[in-house]
Amino acid sequence: SSAVPGSQSAVAGSQSAVLRSNPADGASKAAGAVSLVFIHDRPLSPGGIGMMAKIVTALGLTDGQAPIIVEPPIPNAKMFVFLGFRALRRYMPAMRIEENTWGKSPKGKDILVVKSPEEILRFGTVTPAVQKMKKDMWTSLKAVVQRCNQQ
Repeated sequence: SSAVPGSQSAVAGSQSAVLRSNPADGASKAAGAVSLVFIHDRPLSPGGIGMMAKIVTALGLTDGQAPIIVEPPIPNAKMFVFLGFRALRRYMPAMRIEENTWGKSPKGKDILVVKSPEEILRFGTVTPAVQKMKKDMWTSLKAVVQRCNQQ
């Protein structure tokens, strides 16, 4: 069974799989309970989904609180985490922000860009450089949850 409910079915589903909680799971989502949204520029591979499932669970969140979006529309949330620069360019082409640095969207929402799980997985072998990428991503994502809890 998957760490994030529904994530495995998204892989087995259509080519345009969007990893977000099933609308039937939550009236809470309709009430605006989404804390943060992860945004990627395309469907994640099974390995990318597995990595994000582990991350979301380790952050103490559910997919209903932190859905992973790969296609519009993007739900309203307190903050947005772009998984890679390609996702940022796709959804906010005018934004320029350093990786692992906070910024504000045109609507004043907190945004953060971290490495795409796909980019990390492409390296295959876990070298010290890959370990540093993972550590930097994890440190930034823990700060996201802290910010969500403060808002």
